[in-house]
Amino acid sequence: MRVTIKDIAIRSNLSHTTVSRVLNRRGDAFISESTRQRILTLAREMGYQPNTIARALVTGRSNTIALAISAVVHPLAAEAIYFLMNEAKSHQYEMVVTNIADDRDGPLTQLPVDGFLFFNSTLPEAQIDKPIVTIGTGCPREFDHVEVDLFEGAVHAMRHLIERPCKRVAFLSMAELTVPGDPRTDAYKQSMAEAGLPEEHILQPHSALPNVQSADAFTTVLQYVEQNGFPEAIFCRNDQMALGAYRALRSHGCRVPEDVALVGCDGIDAAKYLDSPLTTIQQPIEEMCKIGWEFLKRRMDDPSLPLQATVLQSKLNIRKSSLK
Repeated sequence: MRVTIKDIAIRSNLSHTTVSRVLNRRGDAFISESTRQRILTLAREMGYQPNTIARALVTGRSNTIALAISAVVHPLAAEAIYFLMNEAKSHQYEMVVTNIADDRDGPLTQLPVDGFLFFNSTLPEAQIDKPIVTIGTGCPREFDHVEVDLFEGAVHAMRHLIERPCKRVAFLSMAELTVPGDPRTDAYKQSMAEAGLPEEHILQPHSALPNVQSADAFTTVLQYVEQNGFPEAIFCRNDQMALGAYRALRSHGCRVPEDVALVGCDGIDAAKYLDSPLTTIQQPIEEMCKIGWEFLKRRMDDPSLPLQATVLQSKLNIRKSSLK
């Protein structure tokens, strides 16, 4: 039988109103902290589960947030879901995950949620009248945001390769993403120009799916080295592409890092388990999610707050794949 607020009120010998105000998180200066904790403890012990529909009718809030992601299969997306779900749960919120992909006409505006987090996602064209926080890389500046800066990490990666020393440093990316303003592209071009070295681009087909990116990188690098020989180093747009590049180099009998140094970007867990663990630009996903949740919670509690914004730095994690 479902435990109700009335049951908890009877067990605690408190009024229905007092118990309701505590469990529905409606502030009351006359309810002491000890009473609030006693009610919450008793609710947990009795297995109380709030009726979210009824709560929404009473409070006007669903205590649910939405996380919008363009590629939920990406390892970084899985990490973000895990960390944000823990944050939401610890504050007695539910979280729904929606994969917006390239569908910008989706039903986001119809979701019965109190706020939105967008992770590495383009916002929909339709107006959203709920609090929004964007997290990841390339965040829109008109919304609260927690942005991860990949530029400095990419510059450090390029300097690391050039100082190895490597004169032929290729950039493995996708044509439509290798544009001015992209932090990895800018870092590559700037570093090569400063070193007086010619750019060398390895371009593969575009795909949002990580497993396809690895497969495409494998095929693209295979063909590239057959036609152009081995560069001394390859700076890869992301770790998924680096995994494909690694297998392509090894299938040609190339040793990593002795013959070709390899660097990725993102810091996914799988990168650690290659025969030559992958040097990568690590993104602070856990810290990003924690701050993103804090921003959203504040915005939901007080829509009049000034813009909240912070920039987190990526960090070069040097492993065997790029060492001399």
